[in-house]
Amino acid sequence: MRTCVAALLLSALLFLAGCDTPAQTYWSPDGTLAAYIPSSGGPLRLFDQNGKIIVTFGETIGGVAWSADSKRLYLAQQMDRSTRVPVVERSMRARNADPDTLATTTRPSNADGSQMVVGYWENSAFVPLFSTGSWFVTHMALSPDQTWLAFACINPNGKDDEKNHSLLQAYSIKSRRLYLLAFGANPEAFAFSGPRRLAYAEPLNVVHGQISPLGQIVETELDDAAGEFARDELLGIATDRTPWMAAIGEDLLFTANPIALPILRADVEKERPKLYRYSRADKSLKVLVSDVGPFFAPSPDGKLILLEYTGKLPNGENADDLAVADAAAGQLHSLAPAKVSALDDQNNKTSGIAAFAAWRSSDQISFLSPLGADKPAGRKDNLARFDLGLYQLTADFQLKPIRPLSTDWPLEAKPFLKFAQGGQ
Repeated sequence: MRTCVAALLLSALLFLAGCDTPAQTYWSPDGTLAAYIPSSGGPLRLFDQNGKIIVTFGETIGGVAWSADSKRLYLAQQMDRSTRVPVVERSMRARNADPDTLATTTRPSNADGSQMVVGYWENSAFVPLFSTGSWFVTHMALSPDQTWLAFACINPNGKDDEKNHSLLQAYSIKSRRLYLLAFGANPEAFAFSGPRRLAYAEPLNVVHGQISPLGQIVETELDDAAGEFARDELLGIATDRTPWMAAIGEDLLFTANPIALPILRADVEKERPKLYRYSRADKSLKVLVSDVGPFFAPSPDGKLILLEYTGKLPNGENADDLAVADAAAGQLHSLAPAKVSALDDQNNKTSGIAAFAAWRSSDQISFLSPLGADKPAGRKDNLARFDLGLYQLTADFQLKPIRPLSTDWPLEAKPFLKFAQGGQ
């Protein structure tokens, strides 16, 4: 789902480009709690199934991971530089980057006196694990066996040519070691496809910090005992046009703008992402849905995929719908308008996606409330704020309201869209 039509990357790159990243919600596996990050980042909040805010953490721009038993929430938050954080052993290597790039661009720094701390919340307490310095964490994933935490981060305080650099790293929860896996990989394009098997989009041959637009999807076996992680190179891609990845069982799902050589600028601009499914069993690749937004989310049972459909309607008009697709065959069902809009007192209009839709269970979805709202819950400081609600996904693919979630939240916590000018 998108607020900047031309942008394919989400949290980190939208953040750096000045676009508004939609608010993000991450439900615990048992559906009793949800971690929530406001539009374009901010304090991370934890709320219960009724919307009551339980705890507020520090600033972040994206990415959390729940343990399978819903008792532990891994997160990254900005904390004071004086916060004591365990020192971990770091292996700062990446197969796709030369030593000079790694030596000059991966050093953690604390230029503003704060630091990004990765840790977990459990039993009403936050336990720090390590610091990434000034590097902001953008996305996280916990391995199915609960022993590895993969995350990507970017350095917004770096030099101009370093701000789009990203690091994909893996943290061994047992040994407390930190491994750098790839340099310059898309900050959200990775997923666990097995107990310790991590797949990710990796650019080729990063030399002197220059990131190639061509790359590959790689699977790495994470193993503390191995001197070097085993790798399997699955297929070639354009890494800068492959923004998101997830797994259903051992199969990989990813969105990408397809390319044909030679690449013509006109083709790039008119081409829309497609949702692909790669089978590890027979090495096949198929398009599930054409004309989609970059973000998608498989349902907990793996049968449906929540996405934004941007193709043509039967009447020839362009769609922009929140939809679900069958994960096996790609059959599409539109649910509601994906975007909302609002006017300020000077008739300045804003339109876009203020929050990503999220699965609470395989038949419940949290999204903006009411669906297709054109009247915001509030306006302040040139922003139109909207509410979140919980919906039932019926057997005939309708969304039925269950209850509002954000009615009692402070206005600054609610998802927003920004007016181009004016506003209250």
